[in-house]
Amino acid sequence: MIVRRPFSLAIIDDNESIRDVVELTVENSFSPETVIIDSYGSGAEALAAFKERPGDILLLDINMPGMYGDSLLQEYLEVKRNAIVIIMSGDSSFTITSNCFLDGARFYLQKPFHADELVKILENCFYQLNHWYQIFSHQRKSGKSN
Repeated sequence: MIVRRPFSLAIIDDNESIRDVVELTVENSFSPETVIIDSYGSGAEALAAFKERPGDILLLDINMPGMYGDSLLQEYLEVKRNAIVIIMSGDSSFTITSNCFLDGARFYLQKPFHADELVKILENCFYQLNHWYQIFSHQRKSGKSN
């Protein structure tokens, strides 16, 4: 079994205390060999960093000053189409949430959320990314492509 690690997780939220709690939860739940964490306080800051090093998983707040998360979601998926985006928001608006899913988000966390919810979603993300990596590695080795 091929295992691709570490995965990269970008936490994007304008609230520093939320970023800190999420980062601490991830650090306490997964080893550094499993996930590398980057944390950003704005969409513009995150987007600039992604041009240099796009991440595998985005944990993205929707309501941020300057650049809303849905705009960042669209721009980011143009850079890295196979990234997994997890939306988090205190706003439970169906329109905002459904638009994010239509734009490519895969998971949604309603703030406030429990640490175990985040951990389960990240475990699912790691599984999916590793599965894709195995498929693409096999295709490259066998010379197949679609």
